[in-house]
Amino acid sequence: MVHLRAPCLSPTPAPPPPPPPRVKKPVYKRPWLWILVVAVIGIGIAAASSGGGEDAPPADRPVAEEPGGATGAAAPDAEEPEPEPGPDPQNLPVGTAYEVQDGLTVSVDAVEAGWYDYEDKPAIQVTVSYTNGSDREHSFNPFDWQAQTVSGVRDSTAFMVEGATDEMSSGNLAPGGSFTKHLYFLEEDGIAKLLYGNSIFSSEQDYVAWSVGQ
Repeated sequence: MVHLRAPCLSPTPAPPPPPPPRVKKPVYKRPWLWILVVAVIGIGIAAASSGGGEDAPPADRPVAEEPGGATGAAAPDAEEPEPEPGPDPQNLPVGTAYEVQDGLTVSVDAVEAGWYDYEDKPAIQVTVSYTNGSDREHSFNPFDWQAQTVSGVRDSTAFMVEGATDEMSSGNLAPGGSFTKHLYFLEEDGIAKLLYGNSIFSSEQDYVAWSVGQ
């Protein structure tokens, strides 16, 4: 009798256990994050200290020119026109009014030849006007006036002229007042200028002069 022997089977070994899952580090524990944070902070501090807080314009954007032509430069102040010079008080034309005192304006309106005194000496009639634009009285007197001849001689007014009308006398002009009167001067040597001095003690610089030849 034959005896069959069953084969001896060794047990199959168990498979190895799977590796444990990999635990990810939190983001704040990663070194690259802190390197990036430090770099950003450093760039911000450098830009604030060197640029003064102004952003540079992009490279592809043209920088606008300010008026005056210079880029970014302030435009120069426009030159103010120089004031026109006023009339020369030593050489005023007849018909010009001039403020000789505070608010008192005087003018030589006309000069007329063809007059004579009682000795038949030639004379001129001078029409003058006064206007008081101040708040106080101003005095007037024919002796404030002189006529300067062509040769430089100065004479006071003449009173003995035939047919003289509306001759100027002396007095005071109230605020806001005005008048027009006549003065007469002999013109044997020709009259070049009429001078107003407001006082017999007036200096040369105090005179206002109207040129008769203009």
